[in-house]
Amino acid sequence: MKETQTDTLIAQVVALAPEANREFLTIGRLLRQIKAQAKRRFQDAIKALGLPRRAQYFVKLVDSLDGLGIPDDRLQRVGWVKLAAIIPKLTKANALSLLAMAETNSAPNVRRVIRGDDPLWGYRAVNLFLSADDYETFRRVVMRHGATANGRSLVGQDEALMLALAKLNAIEGENAPAL
Repeated sequence: MKETQTDTLIAQVVALAPEANREFLTIGRLLRQIKAQAKRRFQDAIKALGLPRRAQYFVKLVDSLDGLGIPDDRLQRVGWVKLAAIIPKLTKANALSLLAMAETNSAPNVRRVIRGDDPLWGYRAVNLFLSADDYETFRRVVMRHGATANGRSLVGQDEALMLALAKLNAIEGENAPAL
């Protein structure tokens, strides 16, 4: 079977996959080229990359950012997560100010500023890796304490978790023995 130009592009995308967080602009441009050349093969390329959601972001990013005259090295330093957060509000007129804001804030703060909220300083992030049963317990507790469901996400879960912990701490007391 003869290799087509699209096959070559897909192979390049696959080769870049391990460095996707750093090579997001190149991957986005290659995927955009595949989509323009062989729309039917575009989904094949995304599957081959193994990062379907991210791949869609990469294409959207390059579609929005190319032509603004911002050097790739600056965009890469900001990173695709922060860029994806500013894209919904990005215009040619505000591109440089949004980019400067993204350069000086964490990804959660960039999302907060884009929503119109103030950034939070001095906070710590906590990642929880929970089993399905433990996640359901977590979900029930935070929803009982003020979090709301938004699709598969929880809104206000941080505040709700802290409220639940404050109530538990009040019941058990500051000097409760560790489990």
